[in-house]
Amino acid sequence: MDTYIELAHMAGEHTDLLLELLGTMVYIPTDLWAEKIEKYNMIEFLHNHLMNQYAEDDILLECVMLVGTICRNDEIAQTIAYSHLIKLLQDLLGTKQEDDEMV
Repeated sequence: MDTYIELAHMAGEHTDLLLELLGTMVYIPTDLWAEKIEKYNMIEFLHNHLMNQYAEDDILLECVMLVGTICRNDEIAQTIAYSHLIKLLQDLLGTKQEDDEMV
């Protein structure tokens, strides 16, 4: 798990790699995320990718799915609820309201 997160942080312009890493991290059990959120600054990582107006829709979708996965933990859900991700997700929903898969 640590390797996937570290590689995702380093992916940069390698969007295919980032997409695959995010897609893999969606399937990591929720209980393992609690300690990794702060260690790897995942809220900021997700914020940066959701805020990137040039990001591919596939990357946006994987980020949204990852937020859903990690929010299954009450502690993490509360952390995210108080973060700036909620407003970003709300804005993304408005922007992508025509995209059924994203919604």
